[in-house]
Amino acid sequence: MQKKHKYCSYLLLLLIYGCSIAPDFPDIPEIEYMGMSTTTMVQSNLLTDSLILIFKFRDGDGDIGNEPSSNEFDIIVTDNRTGNIYDRFKAPKVPEPGASNGIEGTIELKIYTTCCIFEDAIPPCSSPADFPTNEFDLSVQLFDRALNESNIINTEFITLLCE
Repeated sequence: MQKKHKYCSYLLLLLIYGCSIAPDFPDIPEIEYMGMSTTTMVQSNLLTDSLILIFKFRDGDGDIGNEPSSNEFDIIVTDNRTGNIYDRFKAPKVPEPGASNGIEGTIELKIYTTCCIFEDAIPPCSSPADFPTNEFDLSVQLFDRALNESNIINTEFITLLCE
């Protein structure tokens, strides 16, 4: 009986030691594309269709997000068709206590639809029979409070239905 109890104590000590090792992340945020809820949306210049974009993040010093009252945006999404900003988001502020060892997590962004873009002077958001769809992808970048820039990730292609 005694040996069994001693074995369990060593196992518990090993688990506690394994759980107390701090992550070794760089102070510059890193992001990793995880996927999207769909790859098809109906075009519109209104908020009529959307998808959820998912990515992981990690940061060594844990300085992600600003105060809710801040005007700073932490996540920039770019439309790769034009190179223009598609949308901006505020990441929730990570509390300072405990974050200095590094943090990691998952972020989900709701991305609303946009208009199809055509060549040959066809107005955006049109529904020309010759161009029933339009494809594009997005780039995402995260900034921490020290204004360190993460790597840039790209989504898979999104098909806009131009009907």
